[in-house]
Amino acid sequence: MMTDIQAAQKVPFVVSSTRVPATAQQIEDEFNLIKAQWVRVQGAQKLPNAAYYKKFTKLELLNTDIDVTRDSHIVNFEKELKGLYGYSTFSTYPDDVKLALFDMIFNLGLTRLSNKFVNFNIHIKASDFKKAALESNRY
Repeated sequence: MMTDIQAAQKVPFVVSSTRVPATAQQIEDEFNLIKAQWVRVQGAQKLPNAAYYKKFTKLELLNTDIDVTRDSHIVNFEKELKGLYGYSTFSTYPDDVKLALFDMIFNLGLTRLSNKFVNFNIHIKASDFKKAALESNRY
């Protein structure tokens, strides 16, 4: 889910076979290769899942780097959700509601979640989670 080569080059990729840090050029080459594969399958009836692209890759992330990135995202998503729904209010939501909101902010981003789901957000802020679920089409 990297938007461009520069974003990819900020990620600490290593060469799979040697675990040596990847160069900026290696990251750019792999980014372009994967992007070309993605463009090639765009019109398919059923898009392949992430595992499909593994056969084209020579770079990977170490588990420790994956964990750090994941944890950082979770912290940032929680701050954004608390900013959107209220710091003290968000903490009172049931765990399944919080999990659904994390899923949505991960997939949509804060801007799309707040701007494209107006009625959904009204219901969440009112703690009317049944109506919110109907608005999200994810019940």
